[in-house]
Amino acid sequence: MTALPFLLSAFAFLLFGLATDQHHGKRLRRPCPSRRRAALRAGACTCLALGFALSLGVWGAVFGPIGWAASVMSGAALAFGGLNFVPLRRPPSRQPSDFRGPPRRPATAQTISRSANSVNDPTEKSQSCAAARSGLAAPPSSIGRST
Repeated sequence: MTALPFLLSAFAFLLFGLATDQHHGKRLRRPCPSRRRAALRAGACTCLALGFALSLGVWGAVFGPIGWAASVMSGAALAFGGLNFVPLRRPPSRQPSDFRGPPRRPATAQTISRSANSVNDPTEKSQSCAAARSGLAAPPSSIGRST
């Protein structure tokens, strides 16, 4: 009976954690609609209230709130530690908010040879020298000298 407030607190904070977009999307692989978020938060608050009532019943009016506060802290540590550090069984799907552009393609022999040729391309050198002469960039001879 004394473990029940702790279990209710851990379950409450698990519900609070799943009410956030980050944990809900990572664990359940779908966005959290506002109605579900409200239901998860209401369930979490109900669990905390039941845990407080059970703590008062088990430990009395003096030590009940102290035991409840301890069970809330340890339940929160267990729930959020589990949400953050227990590995996922499957890789998370890419959410639109996590999208940072198309995935990079691995380098192939063709792209490597193309990038090697562009370094030694004489037209690129002449274009960069022309830009330097026109004043867009400092000429190589003035680098490192003070005038």
